[in-house]
Amino acid sequence: MKKGQWLMLMFIFLLAAGCSSGEASNQAIKTVGDVQSSSLLNDSGTYVGNNSDVLALLSHLPGGETVGTLNLSDEKIAVTYEAKGNISEEAFQNYWFSGNQNREETLFYNAIYLNLLVPHARGYEFHVQEETMSMTRDEIRMVLSDEFTDLPSEDELMNEEIVREFITTHEEKIEKMANHYEDYLNEK
Repeated sequence: MKKGQWLMLMFIFLLAAGCSSGEASNQAIKTVGDVQSSSLLNDSGTYVGNNSDVLALLSHLPGGETVGTLNLSDEKIAVTYEAKGNISEEAFQNYWFSGNQNREETLFYNAIYLNLLVPHARGYEFHVQEETMSMTRDEIRMVLSDEFTDLPSEDELMNEEIVREFITTHEEKIEKMANHYEDYLNEK
């Protein structure tokens, strides 16, 4: 095989590999069931004013691949989700607006974990296109205290070991709460 033909063949293989890997990335938006709590536990005690740490935490939560902008003013976590990077507009739309209520489940789950891992945040606001969901810290704490008798106090949320134990013990129940978000959000 001539050198030019060899180079052309290598170019075609590289082009095909690049196209196929982009397609796989296009569908790689984490759902509630995909999250490993162990990836979140290192973010315990995150300070609400630290953009990079809060952004890192959000990237581990469901839909984290679509975090567009983050605003931490007034000790509130405001997140805007958007199609970006390897996430196509179609994959974004399918994930957030597929009709199976994935949006509310995901955002409720994220609010629970932000409440546990970012103890000084006063509230949470999530924007997905024209849809907005917002909750205060007290609203989430009330839901959690109704479900968990061993919910760590505000002061205990700064203790990484206490938070780690609580999340590890209740990971499945938190996921079930998110799956049945309507039981909790309709009470607000």
